[in-house]
Amino acid sequence: VWGVLVLSGLLLLPRGGHAGSYVITIQPDATVTDDSYLREGALGEKNGTKPDLRLKASDDLSNRHPIIKIPLTALAGKSVVQAWLKLTQSAGSSSTPIAARIYPLSESWLEPEVSWGSRQSGMPWTTPGGTRGALWASRTLVADATIGSLVSWQVGPILQSWQLGAIPNDGMIIEADRTAPKREMAFHASEVGTAVERPQ
Repeated sequence: VWGVLVLSGLLLLPRGGHAGSYVITIQPDATVTDDSYLREGALGEKNGTKPDLRLKASDDLSNRHPIIKIPLTALAGKSVVQAWLKLTQSAGSSSTPIAARIYPLSESWLEPEVSWGSRQSGMPWTTPGGTRGALWASRTLVADATIGSLVSWQVGPILQSWQLGAIPNDGMIIEADRTAPKREMAFHASEVGTAVERPQ
């Protein structure tokens, strides 16, 4: 699976102590992180065990959207000020950028069973392609020029909502725009063997 979250937070100390800001990097392997990508036009295709996460933009209902869920137990008792999801881009088919927006998912799912049509076997998404919140947290432009680089999304508002209990932590989805030409980018998933290339 994938996921590299870089978090800046405030640690609240007992009276008489000093609070300070610091950075936490959460980059677990596939045994902890759940990630996959949803392929439009292939309602039952399951991609949770693949080593890459695919993001595709199109104007003919053939998009592909990565989803990811990373446990945040390391943030217990901490207040998140800022947070980023970072993915290592491994491939890209076009210099025309994809406008990729990130949203919180609002239904649970199982990595080995999730697809465009279903969040787990026998349980369809309320909205095919991943039931999500109405508001996106940030937008990033992704093209072949960013191959080999870390691509980032600012997800602080999503993590803060999870911590406050406003919404459940069902993970996040990265959605591509629906415009021509067709173009596709790939990122390393949590299954990749090199630890530094996993999602964070």
